[in-house]
Amino acid sequence: MCLCSEITPIACSLEIVVVRHALERRRNSNTGRLVGAALKGATIVDYATAATPIDTGFLASPQTALLYPRPGKALKAPKRLILLDASWSQARRMAQRIPELSSMPTLPLPAPAAPLPRMREGKRPEHMSTAESAIAALRVLGEDAAAEHLERLLRELVRRFALPMRRGPMLSTRQ
Repeated sequence: MCLCSEITPIACSLEIVVVRHALERRRNSNTGRLVGAALKGATIVDYATAATPIDTGFLASPQTALLYPRPGKALKAPKRLILLDASWSQARRMAQRIPELSSMPTLPLPAPAAPLPRMREGKRPEHMSTAESAIAALRVLGEDAAAEHLERLLRELVRRFALPMRRGPMLSTRQ
């Protein structure tokens, strides 16, 4: 059963852009697709696909912050948020290889008090999935309804993924 058919997107005043690594596109455990389906106006842009190189012109926009943990300039009230949807090592390489991201301000997030259920475990407890980090960012930016909506969907996705004899819920690969 496909979770995507059950998702009703909720409004969010933030513009969310998920830059998804090509290897994440077909993973059942991918949560960036969930962010794209759950929030109205969220966009998913694929990165590292041989057929379509990424046009990074969309990244050069004022009031844009990268959701990535690194020291540097912080933007506490962005209008646009860029999320890297990849494994931690892939995200690190993306942040280094996409020139527009190197000088982009970041949105600082507090360490999670308690992690949400996860599809995959990170190497460190503070490593969050794309959906977890989106939820934390939405809360920091006062988008509580969108954060709650996304958290409910994430919990349901993880529940279904954990069901015995299942390969995991299939989300549409249309995005």
